[in-house]
Amino acid sequence: MKLGKLGVWSVVEDSTARESADLAKRLEQWGYSALWIGEGIGREIMAQSGWLLANTSSLIIAPGIANLYARDPMAMLGGQMTLCEQYPGRFLLGIGVSHKLIIDGMRGLQYGDPIKTMRDYLQAMHTIKYLAPAPAEKPLPNYTNHWLRMGFNESDFANGGSDRLVDDTIAWGDEAALIKRVEAHWEAGADHVCIQTINPDNPTSPRGLIQVDEKLLKLLARLTH
Repeated sequence: MKLGKLGVWSVVEDSTARESADLAKRLEQWGYSALWIGEGIGREIMAQSGWLLANTSSLIIAPGIANLYARDPMAMLGGQMTLCEQYPGRFLLGIGVSHKLIIDGMRGLQYGDPIKTMRDYLQAMHTIKYLAPAPAEKPLPNYTNHWLRMGFNESDFANGGSDRLVDDTIAWGDEAALIKRVEAHWEAGADHVCIQTINPDNPTSPRGLIQVDEKLLKLLARLTH
């Protein structure tokens, strides 16, 4: 799979199915290589991914993340293999443990130790025998230890996060400053940068979801060429 230089992470839960597909089409037309979407307590992410894939022709759809508590390892593997077979080279599965508030409070499940839970889950996925025809390209999990590479430590995460943590994870400023921040990631060795925008005029929806700033995404799309 060729992921491309620039992708977008966006909340699509605040839009209709048609609106989310139209957003994906625009991102594809602007030159972005991937759309990353999350899973909370709204749409089921495998079904949503299939919808977005069906409504685009080259855009990679990447759950970031698919909640492992939402499905057992066999269902996760089945969803991954199915979409990889149907849309070769266009589905990239990211798996995560979500948050205790969502798992315990909203799903009514028990949130376990994150590392052990993830390790056991991935091991179970590796041992399952998938009986349907396999996709031409075998999907593989990948992991990048960003925080260690950037030199962060526990003190950076204490008391709401250090100024350094905030400044390093959130880009702000004029057009030139934002472009410079994206390019800095490439210069540091990143082969794919994922942008999440926050609309300054309407940062959240009535439900508290972060709103995408399409004007900014269209502006930054020049970096895809």
